[in-house]
Amino acid sequence: MTLLLYLAVAAATLFAWNRWMTPLSRGAAIVLILLPFLFVGPALITNRVYGGYDMLFLSQPWSDYSADYGLKLPHNWYLLDQVLALAPWQHQVRQALAQHEWPLWNPGMNSGDILAASMQVAPYNPLNLIALLLPLDLAATFNAAMVFLLAGLFTFAYARELGCSEGASLIAAAGFAFSGGVVFWVGWTHLGSWTLLPFVMLAVRRVVRARDVASFSQLTIAFVLLILFGHPETMLHVAVIGTAYGIFELVGNPHPALRYAQGHPLPQAGEGPSCPSP
Repeated sequence: MTLLLYLAVAAATLFAWNRWMTPLSRGAAIVLILLPFLFVGPALITNRVYGGYDMLFLSQPWSDYSADYGLKLPHNWYLLDQVLALAPWQHQVRQALAQHEWPLWNPGMNSGDILAASMQVAPYNPLNLIALLLPLDLAATFNAAMVFLLAGLFTFAYARELGCSEGASLIAAAGFAFSGGVVFWVGWTHLGSWTLLPFVMLAVRRVVRARDVASFSQLTIAFVLLILFGHPETMLHVAVIGTAYGIFELVGNPHPALRYAQGHPLPQAGEGPSCPSP
């Protein structure tokens, strides 16, 4: 069930991206869909959990059952937040939605605490909303696969925007998707936000060079996703980097009126900014 949902959502994402953002060949689409399988593949195919949730068996009452699952030590001691924070938050979101309520309040934390307003719960993250079709444990596997896919797709598209060939762009996609920062932190809220950096840089470049409705719409979508993905600190980091990159692009590609004021001729009819050809 998890594998089928991932394949369906991944195919729809690549179809929409190919239609409205960056053309990609069938071969490139297949490679991008298969990228997450290097890490998440076994969990996707066997319908198992991808994450540090075996740490739960270190505490009572679950430790009484650890021998039944052949567990002696957790695979990774650093994944504590996944089992003690992120999973319980998502459980409370599901509880609220099941009761036809907005996920505003977390009755299971302290004496009650904010839920959606804490942002890191990310209840309106499109990936989390789609993952409601799965049980909570398998939702983690689906989210991990989608994060690897988006990291690769956005990097691929940005490399293509710079004029790289499809082969070189796929290498760049694999480089970012399989980097230590992505592989280790997959499953945390802030990584979803960080994967949007190439998308933001792509949209910023198009805004500076094209200055049309389509490019501004793409940048708006990137920033809306950055908010919905739910990590305020990473949102700040990506926005600052995007701003700095925009200034860099603007210096090299000033507005035609500014170029005219600096003594450069205005572009003739039919001329305008263009991306470098591959």
